[in-house]
Amino acid sequence: MKIAQAYAAGIVQALGKGVAVEAVVGRLIEVLTAHGRSSLVRHIVNELKRYARKSVERNQFTLTVPREEGAAHARHEAAKHFADSAPVVRVDSTIVGGWMLEGKGTRVDRSFKKQLISMYNQVLEEVK
Repeated sequence: MKIAQAYAAGIVQALGKGVAVEAVVGRLIEVLTAHGRSSLVRHIVNELKRYARKSVERNQFTLTVPREEGAAHARHEAAKHFADSAPVVRVDSTIVGGWMLEGKGTRVDRSFKKQLISMYNQVLEEVK
């Protein structure tokens, strides 16, 4: 673990315990400055941004479709797998058809890409 990641993890942990943001940041800058490591602040901020992005991604669903036109149908089908929030729709032409739903540590893959790759692998197995 990089030092900036360790500091960022410490900040998140302190904030999770209810410590005021001003107190945590103020003390951190004070300690870093005293030890001649104030240049770490920007790296720590970047780690905190990365952590926030991952946290948001972990708590939202992403619905991947091959074309924007099919998003409504895919959203209706994918609704069977989520109930608490509307997914963010992402267009990815490599999935050919169908849809993929990802979020909260799970993936539901109803894409044709998966089926085509599976068929391709079966054909290769038979050729051997």
